[in-house]
Amino acid sequence: MASRIYAVIAGVGPGTGAAVARRFAAAYPVVLLARRAESYDTLVKEINESGGSAMGIATDVANADSVKAAFQTIDEKFGKDASCASAIFNASGKLALKPFLELTEAEFENPYNVNCKGGFYFSQAVLPRLLKGTTQTELKYPPTLLFTGATASLKSSAKFSSFAVAKFATRALAQSLAREFGPRGVHVGHVVIDGVIDLPSSKEYLKDAGPDAKIDPASPLLALPARWHGSSPTLCCYLGDNTLKVDGQKTLIDACIDEGDPRYMASDWSIEFRKLKLCEHPAKDLMKHVQAYLEAKEKDCKIKGVHVLNGAFIEVAFASFLGSVDADATVFGYYGDDTVPLEMATYAGAARYLSEVAVDPSANGFVNGEKVPVQD
Repeated sequence: MASRIYAVIAGVGPGTGAAVARRFAAAYPVVLLARRAESYDTLVKEINESGGSAMGIATDVANADSVKAAFQTIDEKFGKDASCASAIFNASGKLALKPFLELTEAEFENPYNVNCKGGFYFSQAVLPRLLKGTTQTELKYPPTLLFTGATASLKSSAKFSSFAVAKFATRALAQSLAREFGPRGVHVGHVVIDGVIDLPSSKEYLKDAGPDAKIDPASPLLALPARWHGSSPTLCCYLGDNTLKVDGQKTLIDACIDEGDPRYMASDWSIEFRKLKLCEHPAKDLMKHVQAYLEAKEKDCKIKGVHVLNGAFIEVAFASFLGSVDADATVFGYYGDDTVPLEMATYAGAARYLSEVAVDPSANGFVNGEKVPVQD
């Protein structure tokens, strides 16, 4: 009997697409989409011979009819009632690295057609199948749609106009889908692959890039696990984007586990975020991702996660640019009763409280920091 759950990866080549396919093949039957069969034939054989289940479908994601035909083939294989557990859109157009005034219309359109229109066709086809997965009790994780991005998804460089426009558009599509389908039970994410994939073509492209083209393996971030010496606990104060606040903390958590650190204090610096669902408050999603990672590690390892929920920092909340304080008129504006405790803290108060939690080995899980009345 055919499996009723599968994963589908669009844009399978020798790099990221193949690596993702191998990873997901450990949990699900996988469907690999690429323009040419030679892009996935060897990988399909490898997965099937190693005990997994894989099939490939020649698909041009920039062509709506080709995408529809691919998913009709998937339905014939797994059945129309089958559910998609995970869908990954990794397709990318041709990189035309050239001065803007020399760029042709076709060169400008190609990355957009593959990345954005392809992402549109793929998402419209796969989302109904992901929604079916929201009722599947055997799924370990929520049905998930992931888009792979690049540094150019966030900022462009000279001569990268066609590539960056396409990547910006794909990221915008992912953000919109996350806000629409997150509340319906489908997790949508945009993952920035911030670096060059180690392939023969990449090495040729970077052959004249110089000694700084690759990260030094002895750099501080990569060397963290080797420098850990059993601290107790580890307190993280990272602030920043996904790369630092989520991926950076995962690196620290793994280092703590390797060195037997019993407690990890996450960089939350936040009011209560546990009742929020993903995508309801994007700034808090970072904390929820770290919380989920810590909880997963707690089940298999001896580490305990600690989350200190401080109030909003008064030094920021009362800053003049927010308009709540008029220092010249000595006037402070606020909502509600001035005796009601607000979730607010000072930098000094937060530091004192964090220190008290850090030296108390019994303080694990979620703990609340300062909450003071407005008058105080």
